[in-house]
Amino acid sequence: MIKKIVYKNKMRKNVLLLITCLLLCLGCYVQAQESLPVRFVNTGRMAIASNKDVVALYIPHSVLMADPSAQESRVSVVQQGVTSIGGSFYQESKSNVFQVDADGWGTSTGTIIFQGDAPYGVRHIRTRAASSMEGFQRASYYVAFPNLSIATNDTIRIPGRMGVDAISVSYRSDSEKGIIYLNSDVDATGTKVFDASLRISAIGVSDAASRTSEKLVAAGSVVVERDLSIYRSNTNPLFPFASPMTNLRAGYFAGNFVRKFIEEDAYAGHVDYVLANKDENNDGWIDDDQYLRQADALFEAGKAYLIKPRPEGYDYSQLPFDQTGGMAASVYDQGKFVFDGTIYNLDKTVEQLFAGDEIFRKELAGASYNKTVNWLIGNSYTSAISIDKIYDEIVNTGLNLSSTIYIYPAGSTSYVPYSFSPSAVNIIDLSDIPSMTYFMVRLSKNKTQTGSFAINRSMQTHGKQSNNFMRSRRLYNDELIFRVSPDDNSNVYDLAAIALRDKVSGGQAKVTNPQKDAFQLYSGNKMSVAVELKGTKVVPLGFIPSANIDSYKLSVSRVESMTTEELWLEDRKTGKWVNLYETNEYAFEANADDVEERFYVHFAAQNTTGDDCSNQSPLTAYYHNDNIIIHGLHAQDMDAAIRVSDVQGRSIINTKVGNYPDETIHATLTTGVYLVHIGGNRNQVVKILAKGGTK
Repeated sequence: MIKKIVYKNKMRKNVLLLITCLLLCLGCYVQAQESLPVRFVNTGRMAIASNKDVVALYIPHSVLMADPSAQESRVSVVQQGVTSIGGSFYQESKSNVFQVDADGWGTSTGTIIFQGDAPYGVRHIRTRAASSMEGFQRASYYVAFPNLSIATNDTIRIPGRMGVDAISVSYRSDSEKGIIYLNSDVDATGTKVFDASLRISAIGVSDAASRTSEKLVAAGSVVVERDLSIYRSNTNPLFPFASPMTNLRAGYFAGNFVRKFIEEDAYAGHVDYVLANKDENNDGWIDDDQYLRQADALFEAGKAYLIKPRPEGYDYSQLPFDQTGGMAASVYDQGKFVFDGTIYNLDKTVEQLFAGDEIFRKELAGASYNKTVNWLIGNSYTSAISIDKIYDEIVNTGLNLSSTIYIYPAGSTSYVPYSFSPSAVNIIDLSDIPSMTYFMVRLSKNKTQTGSFAINRSMQTHGKQSNNFMRSRRLYNDELIFRVSPDDNSNVYDLAAIALRDKVSGGQAKVTNPQKDAFQLYSGNKMSVAVELKGTKVVPLGFIPSANIDSYKLSVSRVESMTTEELWLEDRKTGKWVNLYETNEYAFEANADDVEERFYVHFAAQNTTGDDCSNQSPLTAYYHNDNIIIHGLHAQDMDAAIRVSDVQGRSIINTKVGNYPDETIHATLTTGVYLVHIGGNRNQVVKILAKGGTK
């Protein structure tokens, strides 16, 4: 039975009807890569009467929600009843289509049915033109569907940049088992990956027993992709992963390494080895309990995992039979994984999307621990988690938690810190934690801890960012972000930052990665973010190369924020100097024998005329890790006398120049100002500032 649309006016008299529907039956069919043309266009307000048992509106073709002009956002649907759609659903309105409350959650509780089979078996929830997806603002214009019901055998595709809400996803009958397919799409530049965002809201479902994954989402009704292709290189970084399913098996990643984390119950779930790299035998091999080795081993929702993909072009035929199941080696050599129940050497299963109320909860009452507790939290929702909501939870939890969280982004070779402190310098701009990514929260040691901390459904958002955080959103002040990548793939990277401030605070330590094939970049004294006093002349920039990569690119951003007169990058290995005000990228070769403090960043004026002019540089010196480092020495300085004295002229160290361009002198100095005199033809005095207790 088909009922006509019922309009209900809930406004006062002399006010236009709350629901105004403009239905345009187009004479020309808009194909838009769609076998069923758009014949129903809504550009205004519409209400579907409340009746759960019958279809109130039947649309046999595709639907378009579009504003009459680019400036308007009049589309507003109150969906209390049932609408059946025979084609695709196109969203081109600057609204959420269905009414939402002040917090952005849908208020309709009706049902949208995708019904009937399209000629080619594929439909879409998207904008019509593929090119328009590049600029789609899913954080603002996601579609706030009520309940979704599948009465078709078609695949309903949602592109990577699209955002969709649903109270629930169900099958209409046992005979029609179509799927909602969440794409993982690489953008046109080949530098970003967006995962389609599906937020299961459970709005209006008050019974806790009905808010489980199994009750809210029909098993097998949602398929999820995860694209790793842009991160594959001659060597691959560890790839963050959190399962979007409740029963996902490790066999999806057959032929690759899957690492898990060991949680200590005695320390409230603390993870000691945050790279899952425990090696108790010290034999250079990670212990077996840090791996999911069996193909049928299950990922747990809400947990963090690391995938170590084989390099692109790897010969999988050399793997043991029990790892490949006798399948052709080419089956495993892929950059995109599809979680649809099909695993190469296992029986097909039906995947259950995770849609529970919480992915993480810890409750403590009077507990105290003698070490910092690391909690690793996997975002198993198929939508992002709001950073603002995480901050609110940290502030209001009652527990003594660090104001810095750590994220392991896709493509990164190490954790990236993000501080909520207003004065902190953050190495990335973060608005949300993408789906299938994980992060680390730290509980302070030696504190009495009473309270709870949870990550739950209400924190979901349709994220603005790609899953590797390639985004910038704020103004900066005297700070630099350095990014190093292998020459063959700039999507694999590590980051470090230097900031100049009126006082030294807000620095963030590096979570180092001991893997031989993981290159690492750090600033200052093994920092992700080194904060130095304004007026500092030089800051070290350390680099540890991969054992498998020789060629790298070092780039710098936020240069426009700098106020120093000069800005130079010095390569201590080659002697090259690069003016960072003129170029923001530097290519170099590296190997394991290189000194870790490979680079210096200079903020003071230099006598340089090109990128290879170390022989014209004046002397600089500084105190670091109980060493005096003199820089800028020449061959003619060899054997020249070096005298270190305090400001009263008392001699502390007397030695000679034995190396160039750098001389390192071990010295345990108390806090104060010291003078370093270099004799010979140079006859120069350099002032240094020492801070005691640097180790």
